[in-house]
Amino acid sequence: MEKKLNKVLPVLIALTISFSGFAQETDEMVRGESEHFTVYYEQADASLASETIDFMEGEYERITKMIGYVPVSLTEIRIADTDNPAPADVSGITVGKEPLDQNLREELVYQYSRFLLHEMMFGNSIEKLFDGKKLRLPEWFINGAAKYIASGSNEEMEEFMQENIERMDRKWLDKLKGEEAVYAGQSIWNFMQEAYGPGYMSSSMNYLRIIRDREKAIEVSVGLTYDMVLQDWKNFYADNANEVNEEK
Repeated sequence: MEKKLNKVLPVLIALTISFSGFAQETDEMVRGESEHFTVYYEQADASLASETIDFMEGEYERITKMIGYVPVSLTEIRIADTDNPAPADVSGITVGKEPLDQNLREELVYQYSRFLLHEMMFGNSIEKLFDGKKLRLPEWFINGAAKYIASGSNEEMEEFMQENIERMDRKWLDKLKGEEAVYAGQSIWNFMQEAYGPGYMSSSMNYLRIIRDREKAIEVSVGLTYDMVLQDWKNFYADNANEVNEEK
């Protein structure tokens, strides 16, 4: 496919967005804080910082509910030139100084969702309960979930699935990289929402935290074998493709 995903914002180790009652200058950056986020910005970008915080606070409840996880601390966002590396003491994501249009809004949600999912699976003390039982996930799992939270079902994903109906199976899915993995993962979470109903993403993610096996986590959540879920997924998009062809 010629179409590309929106340009991915550089991501550091943690995220923090916020803008509550105060803004504090630190060297060249101003620090602002809200209920769930901390933002670093230059004074000239105060309006963009405020708009970014307002947007992310508005998305916070939806995102955390879909994932089934609340972050352990504030998430940091740094608004700066993307080719200007963040200082070592700032952890989070760096956002360029572009206008907050629809593409950037989706990208912010994508990056924040991706960060929360990584923290949920790898970033806190629950790992210690499993004595080194490491969790290995294919690219599509977290990146696709984050993309679905940010964009739902979109034209690029639908076209990708129509072009790959005959290739859809377990081996093909787990080998995908980059934007192909994102589209495929996005399609799975969209399918589960549409076919089985809401709530299966959060339940699958929370089972995964405990049992550390993504296939079993999905099976326990949905009540079907993993192979049955994948077959339903393939049938779902095959039916969609047939409907599109009939309309032409």
